[in-house]
Amino acid sequence: MLRCKMKSTLLISAGILCCNLAARAQQPVAAKFDTTFHTTYYDQKRSLFELLPDTKNEIIFLGNSITDIGEWAELFQNPSVKNRGISSDITFGVIDRLPEVLSSKPAKIFYMIGINDIAKNIPDSVILANHQRIVSIIKQQSPTTKIYIQSLLPTNNEFIEFKRHQNKTEHIIAVNDGLRELAKREQVTFIDLYPKFIDENGKLDKKYTNDGLHLKGAGYIKWVNILKELNYCCDDTPTSANVSVSVSSDVNRIDTSYANSHYRQRLEFFKHLPNTKNEIVFLGNSITEMGEWQELIPNKNVVNRGISGDVTYGIYARLDEVLASKPLKLFLMDGVNDIKRGTPVQAIADNIQRIIEKIQKVSPKTKIYLQSTLPVNESVKSSAYVKVSNEKIQELNELQKKLANQLNITYIDVQHVLSDSFGQLKREYTSDGIHLVEMGYVYWVNYLKEQKYL
Repeated sequence: MLRCKMKSTLLISAGILCCNLAARAQQPVAAKFDTTFHTTYYDQKRSLFELLPDTKNEIIFLGNSITDIGEWAELFQNPSVKNRGISSDITFGVIDRLPEVLSSKPAKIFYMIGINDIAKNIPDSVILANHQRIVSIIKQQSPTTKIYIQSLLPTNNEFIEFKRHQNKTEHIIAVNDGLRELAKREQVTFIDLYPKFIDENGKLDKKYTNDGLHLKGAGYIKWVNILKELNYCCDDTPTSANVSVSVSSDVNRIDTSYANSHYRQRLEFFKHLPNTKNEIVFLGNSITEMGEWQELIPNKNVVNRGISGDVTYGIYARLDEVLASKPLKLFLMDGVNDIKRGTPVQAIADNIQRIIEKIQKVSPKTKIYLQSTLPVNESVKSSAYVKVSNEKIQELNELQKKLANQLNITYIDVQHVLSDSFGQLKREYTSDGIHLVEMGYVYWVNYLKEQKYL
């Protein structure tokens, strides 16, 4: 609770400046372009960040979805590296949440932001003015923090996704030129990633992307290797390890009926991460992916293997990657997306049985924890989850409980911990009826600790 109060105090004091700056930036131009940044996902991630404990010598990666997708602590093998990316964020959103980012007085900040601003047709001059504010606020609130401004990456218009982001090369180059000048003026480091990722036609190289905007695993490995080669991150800290990783493009065995672009990006990315000893794996869908498990459970080798939108078929298909390290423990939660798309409850349970049996066969020493599927809150549940009912979830959980007993593994009734007296996901733990806000994750982890599962 002291942690929360300290963060709240900082948000009140330091946030006044940020909010005023953002307000001044938005007021004169609100009618001309869209400066909004609050989304359900933004608020969920930000609220979680505000509850995570501050630690010494944090190395922050700050930005939008391109940053958010990266598992930076694993890429650098350094628990001091923290991910503060939020999908769809813009420069106004970064300014607004800087008090949380800076509350730990981080050793370094690597930030990349602006491509979503360009997609919203926010003028280059406004984007650069916001970057100036970001640098100024960091210097004022955390003067010892080393600042690394990373250039925007190129895009590739040969893909059908993200059309608003495409054909904006002129603006990307103009913003990058402005960022170079800003870094020189403010005497901070500018990292020009743009030319490292283009093909012979000046587009984002297809070997690094599968949607023309975001990076696949090979792209993140290249990014990390660039930072290492320049000695910017993160081998100068005592907790980092000198780990070399190789690039492979073998994702052909994945069934594309469930392998959407995000699934493929995350899976290929996972394949490039080094295997380490005594991993504690959290495996599941978006509810798992959104958890900042390494910060919620410090001092343990926790890895996040959640993929938003994943179903039991997808989890089974990617078990080879999950089990490559022969993890010490594995916490599995899935099923809600299967219910969402109308998969019969018995078929879901059968798939979970296949998952568990494969884990037991491939990695017999891994201790398996089967966590109940979380309930939903009907009062705020979106129409996209119309097929998801607590009745079906309860039916699935009964089958999972029997399955755990049959296969001699541990069943964890997280549903009971996070539900109200009516069996609904507690309203204070969710903003959309499905996913958790920060307190939900805190209670979840605390329960796991109380029961000696961690």
